[in-house]
Amino acid sequence: MKLVLSQFETAKVRKVGQPLIIIMAAAVLSLPCLLVGVPHGPDSLTHTEYQYHFSREFWSGDLYPRWLTGANKGYGSPIFLIQYPLPYHVPALLRPFTFFAPSDSRESRELGRACFLALAAAGLAAYLWFRNRCGAFAATTGALVYITLPYILGQELYAQPRLGELWASV
Repeated sequence: MKLVLSQFETAKVRKVGQPLIIIMAAAVLSLPCLLVGVPHGPDSLTHTEYQYHFSREFWSGDLYPRWLTGANKGYGSPIFLIQYPLPYHVPALLRPFTFFAPSDSRESRELGRACFLALAAAGLAAYLWFRNRCGAFAATTGALVYITLPYILGQELYAQPRLGELWASV
């Protein structure tokens, strides 16, 4: 029995299949982040500390924490008056869905999930941009090349985790 798809069904499969390929590639490329957490680098401990305090402030009712009251041994930190909050909002919003037990590595693992989401979102954004200019295959190839560029994958994600720049590449 031969399966014959109509043009509509083929277009529907392609419409879902191309972004799914990009998401799967982002999952494979960020597998260490998904399994272990944010990669170790010069700012990894700072990012996890910010995430710890940001999530505490966020889930205590402050939707945009500008002052981290528990940081710096209780003296607080005004870091989010200056620094971007998006890389910390995403893991804070995902906290109820990740089911990580409170531990020393919980924030790092939450940030690792956010790194995967940022890489997948960057690939999907590139796919949509390319899709307006060329065909589906070329758009998918362009998006895959974009998320595997040495600066995005190497520098922003693994060598020196730059979470703000990774989210800016979306």
